[in-house]
Amino acid sequence: MQYLRAQGAHARPLQAEQETTLINASATMRKDTNGIVQEWSDGAAQLFGYSAQEMIGRSVLCLFPADRVNEEVVLMQMIQEGQDLSYIETILCHKDGTSLPVALNLSGIWEDSKLVAISSSILHIDQRVYNAQHVQDVLAQAQYLQNIVDHADAAIFSLDTRGIVHSWNPAAQSLFGYAFSDIVGHSVDRLHPLDEHENWLRVMRNMNDDKQVHAADAVRLHKDGTLVHVAMTLTPIVNEAQELIGVNAMMRSIEDKIRARITELTLKRQSKYFEAIVNSSDDAIISNDLHGIVQSWNLSAERLFGYTAKEMIGQSIMAIVGHDKEIEEKRLLDQLIAGTPVTQLNTVRRRKNGTDIHVSISMSTLTDDTDAVVGVSTIARDISDRIVAEQTIWQHANFDILTHLPNQRLLTNRAQQVLPECTRRQEKAAVVYIDIDRLKDINDELGHACGDALLVEVAARMSRAIRMQDTIAHLGETNLWCLSTVSLTPIPSIRW
Repeated sequence: MQYLRAQGAHARPLQAEQETTLINASATMRKDTNGIVQEWSDGAAQLFGYSAQEMIGRSVLCLFPADRVNEEVVLMQMIQEGQDLSYIETILCHKDGTSLPVALNLSGIWEDSKLVAISSSILHIDQRVYNAQHVQDVLAQAQYLQNIVDHADAAIFSLDTRGIVHSWNPAAQSLFGYAFSDIVGHSVDRLHPLDEHENWLRVMRNMNDDKQVHAADAVRLHKDGTLVHVAMTLTPIVNEAQELIGVNAMMRSIEDKIRARITELTLKRQSKYFEAIVNSSDDAIISNDLHGIVQSWNLSAERLFGYTAKEMIGQSIMAIVGHDKEIEEKRLLDQLIAGTPVTQLNTVRRRKNGTDIHVSISMSTLTDDTDAVVGVSTIARDISDRIVAEQTIWQHANFDILTHLPNQRLLTNRAQQVLPECTRRQEKAAVVYIDIDRLKDINDELGHACGDALLVEVAARMSRAIRMQDTIAHLGETNLWCLSTVSLTPIPSIRW
């Protein structure tokens, strides 16, 4: 086994004698992402002087000298970024306060792509190994860690219990606008909006009490006075007596996250607004994909067709189109894809109970972010009453109310159609005039009800007597007219 001492981007193997010393003095522990010790081996107890009972549930920061607490934050960030920490040299503290030169082997424990704990192997470097060259290596290691802090994309700075800033990396300057000389030696209150000051004092009091890492989203002030939304992690710095002497702060901008959240909330509000409009509409509003699978179904669609949204969403739109209208539906879809909308088309659709319903439909395409057509939106309005009214008006305009025979208007229209057709087919048209005698006497002697009944019976018998292509009409009180066609082509005799 060869242990490597990290030196920036370089590393070199230890000598065999050093390797043996490190193996013989190894200790292991496990901590969570807040630095709280979860496991503590006998070797760790022997190396640092703390028993497992003393360390489990306690912050690992008690092992760091006050001037090296920043290292814990940096090492945690390196593990989060997936960097190799198989060999890191540093100095930790024994329970009695003496310094221990050690080599750390750190590895992350992940669950579902989330870091949940860190496993550490700690190797004591014997004083025989810890020579002048080693001191230089440790200094190089410290510079290496400082370089990581300086090049981190997160703002990292430290402050004492009075809130005076003592360190400030370039990312902090980029995030808050203050240069190193503007903020170091000054109060961190420069970063706090007025309504955040009391909250900050509360956090500091809590950290003084529990010495725990605090993480939260917060709002801070930029140098130009604008608000900056950040994700904040505060790590306590304690001395040998476990007294809070300062705080390490790591902050990242979450402006993109806030904007995304605002956009999401805006879209949700708009979605609910449009959903309310759609559900309050008197018209059935339906959407389906290009395969005819229903994607949305409003309350009016439920009332109009009898299907609930639960019954129709995910099912074929053909349930209400009907198989006899499949060709029409395909033609309308082709028309829409070609760019021609469908506006107020009168057609027939089918209810859940199997009955047909007259509707007026308007259809338009639904597109995605690339303007590709992905579906169809249909607005359907019930026009059954209008159709019945139109049919009633047409019936009254063209038929006699009493006998239900065509009236003069319809007879004239049919004559205008029949006469040119007779010329083309070499046929003749015949008009028969029929007058009912003594109808007035029947009305006078027996009453108009009897006269009307007679007229209706005569009309019925005449209708049964004529051919389907002939027309019999009631033009006056006692007058019936019959329009018939007569072929001029001799009919050949049939021999049996």
